Amino acid sequence: MYSHGPLTPFSVLQYLLQSVSNQLQPFQAARENWAHYEQHLEIYFEINGVMTDRQRVLHLLSTVGSNVEAKMAYFFAPVKPCDNAFNVVRAKMKITFREGKSLAEFDNALPALADICDFGNVLDDMRRDRFILGLRS
Repeated sequence: MYSHGPLTPFSVLQYLLQSVSNQLQPFQAARENWAHYEQHLEIYFEINGVMTDRQRVLHLLSTVGSNVEAKMAYFFAPVKPCDNAFNVVRAKMKITFREGKSLAEFDNALPALADICDFGNVLDDMRRDRFILGLRS
């Protein structure tokens, strides 16, 4: 319950930000849009002072939920997801949880996404993994 002086729009906003600052719900891949979750994640990082690359990776992996964490472990094997840079993990999540796109749309969009992330030599391996994972029987 709010009990911090006079009720103003700013005080309500401040109270709401404080009440959610330590809470980040798991990502629900079946029901939630990754882009929306990613925006919430950035807010969470800023409010809670999560600044280093390592902290961001650990916070992300600890809050996405066990199903998503298991997928990430599979995608990054044999390396642990937590041993990657945040931009690599975030890009992998973005690619993995894109809303239904065709293979051609995915293949056309990938270079633009990859340019942002500075993948270097691992891009071809990641494309192969995602292609194989995206095949449907």
